[in-house]
Amino acid sequence: MKTRVWFVATAALLLVAPAAHAQLAITEVVEGNGANFKYVEIRNTGATSFDLTTAGAQLRRYSNGGTTATNINLTGTIAAGAFFVIANNATDFNAIWPLPAAANQYDSNVNHNGDDSYQLWNGTAVVDGFAYDWVTGTDPGNPAADGAFHRVGSAYPNNGNWGGVVAVADGGTSASGFWIRAAITATNANAAAVCTPGAAGGSSGAELPVELLGFGIE
Repeated sequence: MKTRVWFVATAALLLVAPAAHAQLAITEVVEGNGANFKYVEIRNTGATSFDLTTAGAQLRRYSNGGTTATNINLTGTIAAGAFFVIANNATDFNAIWPLPAAANQYDSNVNHNGDDSYQLWNGTAVVDGFAYDWVTGTDPGNPAADGAFHRVGSAYPNNGNWGGVVAVADGGTSASGFWIRAAITATNANAAAVCTPGAAGGSSGAELPVELLGFGIE
């Protein structure tokens, strides 16, 4: 499968985590402002590859603050230090990131809106999440609409919670300090300028100090 890849260098990036850290982490969640341009990016922060299929790994989506999950089975293998992108569909993904770029997996259940949460199940336990503190039985509103939400690497490891239900402005950080928002608007090509599927660092310049070393197709 061909994907766009950026290579970056920074001491704070989630390259190889200590053994005490979970091997899988959610590093980016994108909720587009049109069609179904939506994806979740997962990184293998461990020193060995991780077989998602054999492990029975899942993304678990909780909608509108509800407490019942939609389970999304993950398939494929993530190499050590690599990323895995699961998107809603190829048509909307490639409208922003033209071929030969491709997500690793497509699933129509990746249809989150700005009030939805995720848990990441590695086949044995929940190891990470995105805004799981919204799962209370009450709709949190729309705190994560129309944005690319990049994990703040310098704050990792953590549980990925939002820290309340307050939305943040473009370039702002969630109350927890774990996520930074890059707004998706027509002026940034409706995501192409702020989303980084399968790459580290984000494009806002505020998430982590990164040094761009190269670009390629793999």
